[in-house]
Amino acid sequence: MDEITHLIELVDQFAKTQDDNLLLPFELTAKQRAAIHIHVGNIPGIYSESISINTSKLKLIKLHRGDAKNIPHIIDTDDIDIFTIYSGIPIPCPHPKYINSYIETLDPLYNSIRHWDLYKKEYQTINFRSEIKKLEKTIKEDIKKNESFVRLTIHRHTMPTNLVNDKLYTYDNLGKVFISIDIKQANFSVLNYKCPTLFNGLSWQEYVGKHTKSQFIAESKFFRELILGSIGFQKVSNIIQAQIIESIHSIVKPHFDFKIVSKKGDEVVYEITPELLSDPTFESKINDLYALISSQQFGKMFHLQVFKLENMEKKAFYVKKFIWNSNNIGSIHKELRYHIEFKCIPKKFIIQALHKYLNQPIKNEELYFVDDGVLAKYEYPIFEYSLDIGQ
Repeated sequence: MDEITHLIELVDQFAKTQDDNLLLPFELTAKQRAAIHIHVGNIPGIYSESISINTSKLKLIKLHRGDAKNIPHIIDTDDIDIFTIYSGIPIPCPHPKYINSYIETLDPLYNSIRHWDLYKKEYQTINFRSEIKKLEKTIKEDIKKNESFVRLTIHRHTMPTNLVNDKLYTYDNLGKVFISIDIKQANFSVLNYKCPTLFNGLSWQEYVGKHTKSQFIAESKFFRELILGSIGFQKVSNIIQAQIIESIHSIVKPHFDFKIVSKKGDEVVYEITPELLSDPTFESKINDLYALISSQQFGKMFHLQVFKLENMEKKAFYVKKFIWNSNNIGSIHKELRYHIEFKCIPKKFIIQALHKYLNQPIKNEELYFVDDGVLAKYEYPIFEYSLDIGQ
């Protein structure tokens, strides 16, 4: 008798008892759990749930007597994994015990409390895995049947040849000030610009909202890039992004004597001289530059940021400190995410980097991570690490 057959017998025996619950004795794969859940679903008066023991992909199943519809869903590692992927928030370890601490710590950079509250509210009524799968199919079909999209993808596009590919995030650039101009939501902006009948003036969030009740999915950058990166459009989009950035550079060049550092993909970056930065009219000139690029045929498609590049503790962990930010004109927003951005920091270390930047102690739970499905822990914070094991 195999494990599944034995467990199904245990389920049938439980259904005949008056016991309130039963924990089945084996850790199971997702496929094995699905077989048990389907069997339980055909038995009136009981329901089942998967339970994570140690963040492994293997899970136990617990049986309950009653109606699952009346029982609030208890968050588990699968829920946290989905949240982490689709929110883009770098949760270091998907353990339910630590999630609230992570969410609170990361809020200054990621607005994570709002995203987490929205997600928790929706997962009580939405099966995210099935909703995402259904939504992905619906939106792909809707986009691919649009005539202007079809014409766009079969048309031959030419990539600009005069790209500039100098590295920005290097030790040599520490302390320097740069201007970056990049395309907001680049794939969507290009598609919306080239195929206006596809979205009919709707934002991406509004467009997705036509097909789902989930605001969390509609706001997800990962979901947007998942869709737009898998409809046979990415190569065309990359070329058009480069063409748009080339056009913006040709607009900027006659008006501002900037040294170009990088011009590729959806972004162009210039270095600002100390003389220009100290000019009393500097902010006025940046305002004029933003007005100039926003008045062209592309509309308000661009971010413009002026930033100083710093690093952390002599590591190749970089911080962009914004001097001027089109997302925060007039510095009306005081939240940290409008004033800095971390670059080249592995996601698993961002929560430690944030504490370091704010001169705060690192919490014990922030040293945990998952390795091959097993909960593990760093012995030292990344900024205190030493190869001298005798210390």
